[in-house]
Amino acid sequence: MSVAILLAALVLPGPGGVPLTVRCDDGDGWRLDATRVDGAADVFEVRVDMESDAASAPPELIVEWSMPQNDMHSLWSMRGSGRPLGIRPDWSGGFVSQMNQDLPVYALMDANDGNRLTVAADDPVNVVHFKAGVHEETCETACRWTFFSEPVPPATNVSVRLRFDARRAFWADAVRDAAQWVADASGAAPAKTPEAARAALYSTWYAFHQEVSSEALEKELAVAASLGMKTVIVDDGWQTDDTRRGYAFCGDWNVKAHVARVHGLGMKYMLWYGVPVVGEKSANIERLGKFALKPRGGGVVLDPRFPEVREFLIGKWESAVRDWDVDGFKLDFLCNIRGGGPAREGDGRDIADLHEAIARLLGDATGRLRAMKPDLLVEFREDYIGPAMRRYGNMMRVEDCPADMARNRRGIANLRMVCGNSAVHSDMLEWCMDEPPESAARQIINSIFGTIQYSVRLGRLPKGHLDMLRHWTRFARDHEETLQRGAFRPHRPAFGFPVIEAETSYERIIAAYEPDTVVRAGPPSKPVYLLNATGEGEVVVDISKAPTGVILFDACGRIAGRPSTTGGLSRLRVPPGGYARLDFSPCAPKLSSDGNGTLVDGCWMWGHDSGVYDGPDGKGGLKYGIPGSEPISMAAAVERFGVPNVCVIRWGDPPDVYRAYLPQTPAWLGIHMWDFGGRRPLAASFMERQLDVAKRLFLAG
Repeated sequence: MSVAILLAALVLPGPGGVPLTVRCDDGDGWRLDATRVDGAADVFEVRVDMESDAASAPPELIVEWSMPQNDMHSLWSMRGSGRPLGIRPDWSGGFVSQMNQDLPVYALMDANDGNRLTVAADDPVNVVHFKAGVHEETCETACRWTFFSEPVPPATNVSVRLRFDARRAFWADAVRDAAQWVADASGAAPAKTPEAARAALYSTWYAFHQEVSSEALEKELAVAASLGMKTVIVDDGWQTDDTRRGYAFCGDWNVKAHVARVHGLGMKYMLWYGVPVVGEKSANIERLGKFALKPRGGGVVLDPRFPEVREFLIGKWESAVRDWDVDGFKLDFLCNIRGGGPAREGDGRDIADLHEAIARLLGDATGRLRAMKPDLLVEFREDYIGPAMRRYGNMMRVEDCPADMARNRRGIANLRMVCGNSAVHSDMLEWCMDEPPESAARQIINSIFGTIQYSVRLGRLPKGHLDMLRHWTRFARDHEETLQRGAFRPHRPAFGFPVIEAETSYERIIAAYEPDTVVRAGPPSKPVYLLNATGEGEVVVDISKAPTGVILFDACGRIAGRPSTTGGLSRLRVPPGGYARLDFSPCAPKLSSDGNGTLVDGCWMWGHDSGVYDGPDGKGGLKYGIPGSEPISMAAAVERFGVPNVCVIRWGDPPDVYRAYLPQTPAWLGIHMWDFGGRRPLAASFMERQLDVAKRLFLAG
């Protein structure tokens, strides 16, 4: 049984149009219909309906077509995103999506970042097989989508929709639109993403593996907090004394009472749980083993179709929030909840379908937990990152890729395109402490367009590495809006994204990852930050207009030069692991001609740390009647507005405090103000004294 639809030649180029075949080879008792849904000439949907008079499991449904391989040179999907992309033959393997595995989208692209055809299905929950590859005999691209290849609950009618996008658009825009369509079509509203989900964090996994202790960790977290990290994930190892990286003891979870001390450092606390795994030596194996879905690594994977399993797991997580004040969870191994045979109830199961059971487990869990802690943090990792999973998690992480900076870069780029507003996280960063800071900085720059997780032993890092890490953590925080929420454009996916850029209305940030790759600075309408992760001491950049100012920074954020450059193609000597800032405003401040940073060009006066007098805690807002504001650090403001010189006027603290805040300024002056009239509301006479001091010092330059 089959039907065919002729896709217009305008959409899928081919002689006389391209026939799309919809067939059901074993559809006894089922009726099949397919229609093209009205849409634009180059973006439209095809809907397939199947009906049966008696309820039964829907038969396998196949949608396929072939078209000339016309300027199609790369094939993208989430499952193939871990490696550089290319066109594959049609006899090679395809892709699979389901609730806890990827999402049903792929894109065929030309060699210049252009979309040729992006296809998506509206079902991110059930198993969908899809593939596209070159048929050798005809040099055609053969495409096939297969639905209901694995049993689903009986029904009398089912439908699927496919969305075709053949716009000549930037390829990432087509993928992003397709992923959003899948989410909208499935009704999967994403979980709220708290601000804490976007802040740099520390993970224990690569640094400690399963040999984690509260004493060693607290020493490490004191350093992490000083570097600006806001959360810790205590990974696998806290729940067992077995350090052989197995899971035989899983199920007997306990946590040491140091969460309060970590909170005292200003950090949130997350715990790892290997969700469905119970070890063969666990005290719970006798009680839970009968609910096994399948064996796994010295234990079993539990079947969430049993209510006892769901309640056991949720109860453990609730007790961690209630008893230990945990702020969130890293929920691991959800990808192992697959298989399990035909959809069925009975034998104690109260849900027939495994995907429905996963949704019930996670929905009940996050609902109950967020009632206790509204800003709960939940991390999922590739490959369970689709829209059905984003209902429950708000931190989507690249799969494990220790010390593989290129894999992190590719993973972040791909997740950014399909995860909407959810926070996208790098896999945990680690690097060799013997390499120079400039080399280690490349690990960070490769992950800079996501939230960075660090898992290197901070207490053992050389000073140069700490200085580098402190600088880039601050850079990521100060430019978070652009890096994580700005318009995002990853270029040349077939080559692993050698250039990635993001921009907002006020700045553009471009990272170069491969030597001799030409980077286009873009329209000269805003400051441009050019990050150098090429490993070389220069970046080839095409600048449409000569900048009014260029500042070079090394890997630790120190100014390394102020070269002049003309428009056009040039080799800009950007320090390895550092960056350049290009200004185009005619009002951009300049240093004096001697280049020594004489204080004659500008003054930035700052009274207090950002936010120090904000808030309702009695420290600020209630005491002084000052409403809350959006804090910005002095360093960020100086960099944002291009101020070359800084005058800090402040009560009481020694100037060295501010030197730490402002390492990037070419000239710096701290005025140590002691008790001008006491700590009273600022009077006019007080302000006049400040201005007078500044005027005398600056005019004297």
